[in-house]
Amino acid sequence: MKALDLEPPMTGSDSAQAAQKHKLRTTCLINLASILEKCDEQILPAVYAWVGASFQATPAQLGYITLGRALMQALSSPLGGVAGHFMPRGHVVAAGCWLWATMTALFAMTTRLAVAMPICAVNGIGLALVIPNVQSLTADYYPSSARGKAFGALWLTISLGGMLGALYATNTAAHSPLGMEGWRFVFLSVAVVSAITGLLNYLFVHDPTFHRHQQQQQQQQQLQQASSAAGSLDGSGSGGGGGEKREGAVHTAKRLAREIGGVMRIPTFGIIIIQGIIGSVPYASLIFLTLYFQLMGMSNSAASVMVALYLLCGGLGGLLGGWIGDKVAARWPDHGRIAATQFSVIVGVPFALLIFKALPMNGDPATVWLYGFIMSAWALLTAWPAPCCNNPAFAEIVPPAQRNLVYAFDRCFEGAMAAFSVPLVGILAEDWFGFHGDAKITGNRSTDLANAKALGSALLAFTTVPWTFCFLMYSGLHISYPKDRRRALEWQRAQEQQEWQFEADSAASLAEEAVPLRERSISPPRMRPSPSPLHPDSGGGSSALPKRAAFAAPHSSAATRPPPDFPRFPAQAAMVLSPITIFLPALYIFASVISFTQFKVVYGAFARLALTRSSNPLWQQVQPVLRQLLTFCEAIFGQPATFTPNTTHVLLVAIMIVLLVNLRR
Repeated sequence: MKALDLEPPMTGSDSAQAAQKHKLRTTCLINLASILEKCDEQILPAVYAWVGASFQATPAQLGYITLGRALMQALSSPLGGVAGHFMPRGHVVAAGCWLWATMTALFAMTTRLAVAMPICAVNGIGLALVIPNVQSLTADYYPSSARGKAFGALWLTISLGGMLGALYATNTAAHSPLGMEGWRFVFLSVAVVSAITGLLNYLFVHDPTFHRHQQQQQQQQQLQQASSAAGSLDGSGSGGGGGEKREGAVHTAKRLAREIGGVMRIPTFGIIIIQGIIGSVPYASLIFLTLYFQLMGMSNSAASVMVALYLLCGGLGGLLGGWIGDKVAARWPDHGRIAATQFSVIVGVPFALLIFKALPMNGDPATVWLYGFIMSAWALLTAWPAPCCNNPAFAEIVPPAQRNLVYAFDRCFEGAMAAFSVPLVGILAEDWFGFHGDAKITGNRSTDLANAKALGSALLAFTTVPWTFCFLMYSGLHISYPKDRRRALEWQRAQEQQEWQFEADSAASLAEEAVPLRERSISPPRMRPSPSPLHPDSGGGSSALPKRAAFAAPHSSAATRPPPDFPRFPAQAAMVLSPITIFLPALYIFASVISFTQFKVVYGAFARLALTRSSNPLWQQVQPVLRQLLTFCEAIFGQPATFTPNTTHVLLVAIMIVLLVNLRR
């Protein structure tokens, strides 16, 4: 029998130093990747004028390039989450960096718009691989008591990346470095730096979850090898099955599908996603801020400073929100983060009213200073939701192995809606509020001021209504979040106890197999050491759990029982939530692009379909309420808007698919 070569265990101090080294190196590199991810997103809008001149493209065509990239990035985000399940997340981040670096370089070399569009779309896939894995790694390396500050710092670095990318691209594109067009040099330089960052992430990022999983697999293999060796000595060898790999792949696919389904059924995840779909609309629509300031009379430099100040203060606001979230969560674990986020959401409404309707509309220096102060306060106070509540909550309601899936699907749902909201702002400004002409400065003071008022009204609608909706949706977290957090913590403790038992059994079995057969009868019985206390992730409400869950004996049922299943929405609640979550956002968004009659026809068709597919009395009670809601919306919106099939057809198909999925439940 071969001797088993076991590595000497690391001492406690060596292990702590190695863990701290991995943490520092990994967090620095993934934050660098986040900076370049946002930088790569921002360089194209910053050089629209130069790219349009090179490609002879209209603003609408340039907008469709950005829309294609953003939509592909959102829809590909689950790919990044799934990839992080099967390989180290540092490698996934590196692959994303290399993919977007390649596409960015190809975009700089192309001269045709038809070629640039698919290149930019594929670029979105590379961007989609990065953020979900960066967020899940951040959640793994920081305890719950410090996750708010960690995500706030990540938010700040992402904001700095966008600001630096916009400033670098705008100032470099006006020159001709190395004899080439400035915007092409910008894209090539960003591609080179992104490729180098990808290499650093591939070599030096440490994935603690994947590493722990690999160690468990090695222990299993050692145990199986020792058992097979002992079996061969006893004359009881067994042959290997040819279908083991195939069965392993099928088992992995089933497990992944089960994990995705479990994530989708978590009530807290559903509430955050629903509010995030609508809550992402204001931030995406504020891309028109530069044009708004220019139309009201500010100079180009003043308008760019306003936007840069907004981005910078937004990053600082994310850091502030994460710090506040940690403080209130330590005092009120179940409701502190949610209440702070609700304040951040609702405070944006009066600020939006002040900026777009109350402040003077001119380019005087005093007015510029006033806008700068108000915009700074606005950004500082409204950037809290993601680092204060959403990202830390995602890390606390699922086991560590599923965090990358949560962040990936969050990016998918929210990013897709945000991608569509940008053209809707322009449609609303033109069709409802009287924006005339192209999106440019005409030099006619009265025309520019009228267009600024129209654009400001559209921005006001796309900020105040979504934020009010989000404030109401966050109220549901006060009910669902405490239960989901406790359930996930109990599941994690049970898993840790099972891992401890497996390691103890493996070590004891290896030691027993190493004893010759003739000496086993006199070998002393193996003893299991008493387990060490299993502490929660840290800081976030261990006192709220039952005391018996803090410690688990080796043979307790907590170690052997299956993990608790995440709750599924009751069927009756789903029938009521489906029309509420689907029709309210739809009425708000589609009222600006289609007429009431057309929307009523679509609604009627699906209402009849719902009645034929379900005889639930609750659904039938909801029908009259929805009809009254439609009548109320007709009275508010007044005359129907003109039908614009450019984006409406795509949006209608999307909402029909979502509604059908809800009805099939």
